[in-house]
Amino acid sequence: MLGLKLSLHTAFLSLLAVNSAQAYRWFNWQFDMTCEATGYFVPANESELVQFVKYHHPRKTMIKPVGNGHGFGNLTTCISAGEVEGRESYVLSLTNLNSIEIHDDYTVTFGSGWDLVDLIPELHKNGLQTQNLGSEMVQNFVGAATTGTHGTGKQHGNIGSTILGARILDAKGEIHEYTKDDEDMLKAYRVAIGSLGIITELTIQAEPLSYLKRTTKVLETPTNITELYVTIQEYADKYEQVNIFGPNLDWDYNKKTLVPKTNVTLMYFEETNYTAVQNCSTDYCSNECGRCHRN
Repeated sequence: MLGLKLSLHTAFLSLLAVNSAQAYRWFNWQFDMTCEATGYFVPANESELVQFVKYHHPRKTMIKPVGNGHGFGNLTTCISAGEVEGRESYVLSLTNLNSIEIHDDYTVTFGSGWDLVDLIPELHKNGLQTQNLGSEMVQNFVGAATTGTHGTGKQHGNIGSTILGARILDAKGEIHEYTKDDEDMLKAYRVAIGSLGIITELTIQAEPLSYLKRTTKVLETPTNITELYVTIQEYADKYEQVNIFGPNLDWDYNKKTLVPKTNVTLMYFEETNYTAVQNCSTDYCSNECGRCHRN
């Protein structure tokens, strides 16, 4: 099945490039990493990208592909124009590489323009889901995978571990394709941190759609740290996915010191057949309510 990505997450692109008098300034999501490139290029398709790279290769232009800038470090920060004498610098967005093909064996091949916020509902429409996710949906899939984003669940690998194939554009403008038969190469590209060429397309292993039920509990835990660790380990052994918030410290005004707060908030996830309203409560609705309905 072939399809094209709907523009559900294009507003963020306006943050990627701010036009100044001579250059394009790029920021990450927290605005604490920035660079000022010669220009900002958004190819319409892979062919246009190839021509762009072939043109700039002999000129030694520095090209930095970016996703949605959701990293905490400087992995996606370009080298600012003028830092290297005689060389230009471009920020590259692949948002238009948005083809997708869903195969009978639950594998999915898609262009590097797909963000998780778009890919997840597209797979959902076809009865599929990714094998694992991090805690955010705003990331570009390729960006999340190749920078080593971890998943959720003790039996799962990181996001990149589901990659079974990759289409790569090297610095000279040549295309290389790797499949599951090229495992050594795929190991490198799964967490390539942008250093081994431009990924234009990926194939991942998906799985049939399933649902999880989240249960939240507030536990009165022992103040003894060793006993607390035992309690946490019991829940971690029982459930595949567990989030724990705490213990914290509270200020004791009488003793004038910090004392342990014994309450721990525990969230665990279990498979369920429930498919009605999700992620909603009377006062809270996550992910902008998703498919929830509220007055």
